[in-house]
Amino acid sequence: MTYKAFLYLDLPFSFILDTFFLPVTIPWYYLNRDPNQYFFDAIEEGNFRLVKKSLEKGLSPEVRNEKNWPSLLLAAKHGNIPITNLLLQEGAAINTRSMFGETAIRIAVEYGKYEIIKFLIQHKANVNIQDNSYTSPLYRAVELQNEKIALFLLQNGANYKGRQGYHGSILMIASMNGLNTVIEHVLKQGEDINSRNIYKDTPLLLASIGNANMKTLELLLKKGALPDERGQYGGSALMTLSRRGLERQVKLLLAY
Repeated sequence: MTYKAFLYLDLPFSFILDTFFLPVTIPWYYLNRDPNQYFFDAIEEGNFRLVKKSLEKGLSPEVRNEKNWPSLLLAAKHGNIPITNLLLQEGAAINTRSMFGETAIRIAVEYGKYEIIKFLIQHKANVNIQDNSYTSPLYRAVELQNEKIALFLLQNGANYKGRQGYHGSILMIASMNGLNTVIEHVLKQGEDINSRNIYKDTPLLLASIGNANMKTLELLLKKGALPDERGQYGGSALMTLSRRGLERQVKLLLAY
């Protein structure tokens, strides 16, 4: 019987829905649902007892959801230390990765879960694993302008050297986002103030392209950044700031 036939019978829509469609669509939904979805729901809801019971019945702590996320990443996303600890005790690999290369620490950084990051590091998680786009937990923390997490990662062995992420290095992205404490930290460790990424951008040029923070620009200049250095497309920090109409920043660079 077609939909037009239902209209011809002049039946109420609610009657048609309840009588003909829901009895078919609801069972179909549950038949096609991930059989372990209850487990993932329990992790996201913080239901420790159900998670533990499922593991006791033999469910693998490495089971993945429909997005190919290991259960440990879900627990880290929600900052749930008891469930994270339980999964590790039951054999979950602490550096397990999603299909995009993300680890539990990387996901915890994404959602700003400081305490779970501390917990994972205490349990020997690798803080330097980059995802498929070369983004390390430290790079992402700086990109998100979470200075507290970024400094904690630096204090616990996070690597600030070499190519990371789209903009090239921790110094580069920190300059772009105005994280001055991170900039000072990596410069003290010997990072090159006039280093370049694959686009020939320097930290000072990226600072000018980014939020153009006055304190950041002044810090970089005092540390020896060269204001006339040009990027791949010919622009310098001074030219960039001039085009943006940032007069105070332009005057600062001209003073050097």
